[in-house]
Amino acid sequence: MDAPAATTATTATTLAQLIVLLLWNLLAASTGMKHAIYSQVLFCEAVIEALLSSAGVVFAPGLFAVLTAASPPALAYFKSLPKHTYKIWGVYIIIMEKAGCKSRGYCGSGTAWLRGLITRWEDYDNGDMLPVYVQKSLDEGYSITSKGLLCWAPIPSAVMVPVIRVLFVALEAVFTFVFWMVNTKKTYSAAIWRICPWSQDTLEWDGLCSHSSLVELPRQNIPGLTPAAKQSIDKETVTRSLEWVTAYRVRQNRYKRESRARAKAADPIAYAQAAIDQQARFFSTIEDPRAYQNAVVSKSRAKSKAKDPHAYAQKARDTQKGFRAKQEDATGYGRAISQRCAAKAKAEGTYRCIACNLTFSRKPGLTRHNGRATHIAQVSKLARQA
Repeated sequence: MDAPAATTATTATTLAQLIVLLLWNLLAASTGMKHAIYSQVLFCEAVIEALLSSAGVVFAPGLFAVLTAASPPALAYFKSLPKHTYKIWGVYIIIMEKAGCKSRGYCGSGTAWLRGLITRWEDYDNGDMLPVYVQKSLDEGYSITSKGLLCWAPIPSAVMVPVIRVLFVALEAVFTFVFWMVNTKKTYSAAIWRICPWSQDTLEWDGLCSHSSLVELPRQNIPGLTPAAKQSIDKETVTRSLEWVTAYRVRQNRYKRESRARAKAADPIAYAQAAIDQQARFFSTIEDPRAYQNAVVSKSRAKSKAKDPHAYAQKARDTQKGFRAKQEDATGYGRAISQRCAAKAKAEGTYRCIACNLTFSRKPGLTRHNGRATHIAQVSKLARQA
């Protein structure tokens, strides 16, 4: 998707002003896509500017020229970023490369209190707790060729850790969208697309960030918040968590249904056998499968009955009525089939007694006839005549 150049670059005269404007625009554009804590802490541009100054945030050399340029930076710029990690927090860029493939980039932040940024960078070196698409890229044969800092600051004092951490996570979000280190499978509003000052089609890299860091709640409580503000944050956290869990379950269920449908369409026999094998493996771990099934059914029924006794009773009556109707249908269908088979057998003389010149519709009838005295007498008479 093409996006027009950001207007913030033309109104800012310093890098600090530009970062403040970009962050403020991103917060405004992220309605419904950010945690409530950012509205409580970063509630105006003056506060953002003051926090940048008090935290001692330093930006990478040449960053202002890069952000105000008419064309996006080359990968060489990211590879030239500073790489020091001693006792600092920072927002970093990772470049991943694979021969013959387009490069990929990821933007993250390191805000561990005791050791700072180096703790997060060691995770990449050791392969621990890697972002989803970074790990996927490694599995596809990509390798991390560069880690560099876009901005950094000394590790703050204990009392300032929560507030400055909010600032750094917000800065991570800004640089993620400015350099479009975003996996574009997720949809964003046009206002967020415009945070990036260049057309995304002109970038030399694909993004690996799966979401905006603004949806995350930074660790530790924020000092100085009023009880009402804390209650508002807690309420929104619960609401957003429930919404996320519900949406996640819907996506997972849809994915499972589609996967099962594809497997069944590809090979119905193998699909059915796999289902039987899976059920057999499950019940092999249970001492008494029948008792387990009865317990599951009883528990489900008890839960439904406790929730709505009247609806449960009505459902039980409907189920019983439906079962009886099916029984009657099955009985009638079976009787009709039996009658047609009997008529066909009798017409074709399948079960015929030649000695007595009798035809039966079913084999049991012929068997009973052969044991009767009249049949035995007739057979004896014919034998004497012969």
